[in-house]
Amino acid sequence: MITLKKMIAGILPLLLCFTACKKENDEKDEEGTGAANYVLVIDNGALTLKPDESVSYTAHLIDKSGNVKEAIGVKWSTNNSGVATINASGLIAVVASGVVNVKATVEIEGSTLTAEAPLQIRMPSLFTVVPGGIVFVAGETIQLETVFFNAGGTPTYTFSSDDASIASVSNTGLVTLIKAGSTLVHVKATINGKESEVLVPILVVGEIKISLPVTKVKVTPPSSDLFKNDQVTLTAKAYDVNDAEVSTPFSWTSADASIASVDNNGVVTATGIGSVYISATAKGISGMAEILVSPDTIVIVEPMMISIAAGGNKTFTAKAYNAKTMTQITNITQFNWMIPSYGFSMFDIGTVDANGKVTIKGDAMPGMSSVVIATVPGASEYVGGAALVSVAISGGSDCGTGNPDVATITIAQGSSANLSIMGGNQLSLTATAKDANNNVVANPALKYHSDNIGAANVDENTGVVTASGPGTAIITVCSGGYATAQITINVSF
Repeated sequence: MITLKKMIAGILPLLLCFTACKKENDEKDEEGTGAANYVLVIDNGALTLKPDESVSYTAHLIDKSGNVKEAIGVKWSTNNSGVATINASGLIAVVASGVVNVKATVEIEGSTLTAEAPLQIRMPSLFTVVPGGIVFVAGETIQLETVFFNAGGTPTYTFSSDDASIASVSNTGLVTLIKAGSTLVHVKATINGKESEVLVPILVVGEIKISLPVTKVKVTPPSSDLFKNDQVTLTAKAYDVNDAEVSTPFSWTSADASIASVDNNGVVTATGIGSVYISATAKGISGMAEILVSPDTIVIVEPMMISIAAGGNKTFTAKAYNAKTMTQITNITQFNWMIPSYGFSMFDIGTVDANGKVTIKGDAMPGMSSVVIATVPGASEYVGGAALVSVAISGGSDCGTGNPDVATITIAQGSSANLSIMGGNQLSLTATAKDANNNVVANPALKYHSDNIGAANVDENTGVVTASGPGTAIITVCSGGYATAQITINVSF
């Protein structure tokens, strides 16, 4: 299922983080009793934010009887201020894209308690993964769900872990948490030869030493993708410090009942459009499930993925479809177009006009990407679709030493040619060099290069052009600084 909210919100927590540890000062630990009586819980869990978003973190304490206690004087920090900082009240400030661990520290009864949760800052992508981050204990397995935002094709996915000794992942996206530590799971989607990647931060917490009545809560399934008015029944299980299931009542709550409500039995009803978190709580410990509610109308933007050279442009098109039947809604012909602005120069790569024409900034950084969004006028902000646009990476501009006899170069294929990724994906250019008297130069020392290797690459010596992705590339043929010629290669699926 596809929703615009999934792409532009990207806030994907799963489960609450809870851990306790003593001060490094062993002498103080011997006197303190806090570490033996309480655990500290970060309420937010694992989060993913866009560069222009922020969030306030909160935490609470749970005592040995399962009573919730306010955490007073919490000190917040991140382990990489180059990605995000956090102030004394728990408010995050985004600095750049990347992954950090947010840490809460509190002093109680002579001991220092800490808790951590991963936070990812990332640009929207053509697909997402739920949950977008995992904080849980070793020995558990969690299934990742991939959600592609453009139904114009069927992607294939691959999964890998940076450290399989901490958390491994199967080729179907099943994550196994093995030992305490943090790592990243890479999820790559490939469609029509183009690849997009999403990272899922994993934090595996150690065993809880305190004999709490409940030390973890699991909600099943951890995520669900629904249409408006659909229902799903969630179940919850609570476990003690010995990993034995505890028979206990749960209180069910929704973070936003206008998107999805939940009753006392865990039955969730999709009431609106968007993303919401459903919590099951027992003895102060909570587990979360993410509910993604899709509209009945989706928008498919074409081309789905494209690279454009800095200073270049491309006009996108959009069509609306019934999300359940995938039949086109022909009376919807007008769309609102936008490229998100994040307030960071490196992220804002271009603009789009009212007709879907995208223009890339002349100084846009090669390799940076963003999304082009089309929404239906007058409909919910979530009724829309997106395409991925990136700034072209040049294949270089080396024209070699050349041959001084060369005065002109002509390309037999003319000023433009078309290639397809699916078939006919190569073209051998025929270039002829002549001198000032219009005679063919026998050894012209020609070189070839592309201004957009994401669309078409070219062998610098032979002139064989290979399509690599949808988009437009200008192939330059040159002989030193003596003469040049160009041909535009248009690549489609």
